Amino acid sequence: MDAALEKAITGFQVSNEAKGLSKKMLPWYHDNLLLFHRWLEKDIGHPSRIEEVTAEQVRRFFTGLRTTVATYEDHPYHSKGKQLLAPSSICGYYTSLSSFFNWAVREELITSSPIKNVPRPRVPRFIPDPFNETEIRALIAACKELPELSALLATAIILILLDTGMRLNELLNLRMPNLDLETGYAKIFIRGPKSGSSTWESPPSGRVGVTSAWCAPNRSSGRITSS
Repeated sequence: MDAALEKAITGFQVSNEAKGLSKKMLPWYHDNLLLFHRWLEKDIGHPSRIEEVTAEQVRRFFTGLRTTVATYEDHPYHSKGKQLLAPSSICGYYTSLSSFFNWAVREELITSSPIKNVPRPRVPRFIPDPFNETEIRALIAACKELPELSALLATAIILILLDTGMRLNELLNLRMPNLDLETGYAKIFIRGPKSGSSTWESPPSGRVGVTSAWCAPNRSSGRITSS
């Protein structure tokens, strides 16, 4: 079964909407695939068809991404300005194309995925420098200069992040039912290969009082943080 690449991308988008993909992921897939579609039509000089896409074209696309300059504005992970596309962004294009072509195989638009023998781009492992004791004490001291409730919230946030190692987004999504103030355990929902699974993290017993002091008058809000 042959199909125009652009039409197949639209079908993939509809399929993702039908299975309830998040509003954040839908445009991410679409934009990544649209860039590939535009690049391919420029590369071959005519409208592309999904069954005509080759592994060699996919490899050239990724080679080109490595020299692509992106402009970042208010990005959470990149400094403002122009810079080469980050390895994690390039890997994101691989994920998008892989999901798209695997879907196309299941839909019998193609018999084999052109990306199946293309290796996933490597992403260098980044380990940020942790705060040292002096910096942590300075942060906590700064919290104490805030109004009472704000000081408790800021201190609780710093200590929870310090003791559990949870990500900022995991903290923002933490709810009261997932926090045991008596034992100091927090149930954290994590993303990854087992997305939606959870783990329990516990701070030292001395930390529980700070978190309890903040949470006690704020139980009705449901959220641990105010943002």
